[in-house]
Amino acid sequence: MASYDFTNGSIDGQMVPRKTTPEENTVFVRRNIVDFSKQNLASGDDAKALDIEEGLIVKTVIARVITADSGGGTIAIGDSAGDTSWGSAAAPSTAGDVLGGTVDYTYFDSDGGVYLTGGTATLTAAKVEVLAECVRALDKI
Repeated sequence: MASYDFTNGSIDGQMVPRKTTPEENTVFVRRNIVDFSKQNLASGDDAKALDIEEGLIVKTVIARVITADSGGGTIAIGDSAGDTSWGSAAAPSTAGDVLGGTVDYTYFDSDGGVYLTGGTATLTAAKVEVLAECVRALDKI
C-alpha cells in the first residue's frame, strides 16, 4: 500500500491547489483537482487530496467526477487513510456524478488533510474535483 500527496507538487503534472485565506465568521471551500492519470490509485493506496490546517472544522467533503474511470475502482473519502467519514465505496464511473457528501463535522486539532483511499480496483483515468466545506474555529481566528 502506497501513499501519495496530490497537494505539494510531488506528482509530476499534478496541479498544486491554491491556498485560500478565510475571512472571520465565513464558510469557505478548499478545493483541488486530483488526476489519477498522473498517479494511479490501487486498492488500499491513499492519496492526500486537500491540506486542512489546525483549527478548521470541516462539515462535508465531495468529489465531483470530471473524467470517468471505467475500471470498476472505488474510493473512500475521509480525514485519514482508510477513513470513510464523508463517503465509502464511491465509484467515479460517470462524469458529472458527485461522490461523498456525508455530513460529518470534523474538527482538526492539528494539521491534517482530506484523503481518498483506493477500493476495489486501480483507478487509472479518473479526474475528480475534491471540495471541503470549512469554517475556522472561533478560538483560532
